Amino acid sequence: MGLNFFGFMVAIEAYFGGVEGLSALLDVEDQVDEAPCDIDVDISDETRGKLSMLVSGLSSEISTLPFYGPFGEIVNTEFCSSINPIPEEGRLDVTPYVFVGNRLFLNFIFKDLMDELNPSSEDEIVYFANPIVFANNALVYYSSLTSYALTQVDLKGKTFLDLGCADGISSLVAKLEGARKVIAVDKDYDVFSSLRLNLMINRIGHTDFRFITEDLTNDDLYQRLGSDNYWNRTDLDDVDIVCMNLGQGQYDGDPNKAAIALLDHMPNVSHVIGSGYATMQGYGPEEDVALLQSKGFRKIRWLVAQKPDCEEGRQIGFIAERNGPYLLKQ
Repeated sequence: MGLNFFGFMVAIEAYFGGVEGLSALLDVEDQVDEAPCDIDVDISDETRGKLSMLVSGLSSEISTLPFYGPFGEIVNTEFCSSINPIPEEGRLDVTPYVFVGNRLFLNFIFKDLMDELNPSSEDEIVYFANPIVFANNALVYYSSLTSYALTQVDLKGKTFLDLGCADGISSLVAKLEGARKVIAVDKDYDVFSSLRLNLMINRIGHTDFRFITEDLTNDDLYQRLGSDNYWNRTDLDDVDIVCMNLGQGQYDGDPNKAAIALLDHMPNVSHVIGSGYATMQGYGPEEDVALLQSKGFRKIRWLVAQKPDCEEGRQIGFIAERNGPYLLKQ
């Protein structure tokens, strides 16, 4: 992958070192002047130029935040925030696009214009019906870490469980990456209409999706999910990869802890993708990673923003991996 020696050592330590590996990655910029990996994951200059043309008529601000991927590679993230004046309705805040690596998430209203511009075939475009791509600006970087992490695990033919799916960014990406079945869970029923619409405009059928309205913090969550209304034990056994873009200290009731507890009933999960964490005290991933390691997820790969871009500090995500079936909690 073009790793220099220092980057190789950091990647190895981060892979096997758990929280200590995270510390090594956080310190990397203080130790060398170069990135830990020579690979730079970015959208093509051709498509970047066409994006500029699309938003040229809007009052917009471009924000960037590169982050370190799970092997030390630098992944470029950019999003556009705009205030679009609509005389009849006042001002509408929109996020026309977000790109993560070489995947572009674009507001659907620009589809015809982008088709006319004939974007580079090197880049993949995913359309969103919501005028604010990635839910809202505050969540852009967390969702960027998650969407990239999903490209770093093998989802082909797998069953994917998205806990706290919101408008379905992770569910949509998982399907694009080849997931056989997607189970999307959120306490807000209204989010599923956005997810269904996003599937439709990207010409993805929803027959392989299951939508479940549940609060992850309910004490009887497992019993409720195991009822005939939703899925059965066989469905839980089939889950291969779990995503929880929830973080620590971000939501009331710690749904992140509830999501991890649910793993006790899913013996065949090989990977857990987590995001929504930050370096500020009270928002870190240490507790959740320790819980995951106690359940057999010994290998941790980190995704870390290169610089702070929120009051909680640098954004953090991870890919946790375990080998072999897990002994079910009795």
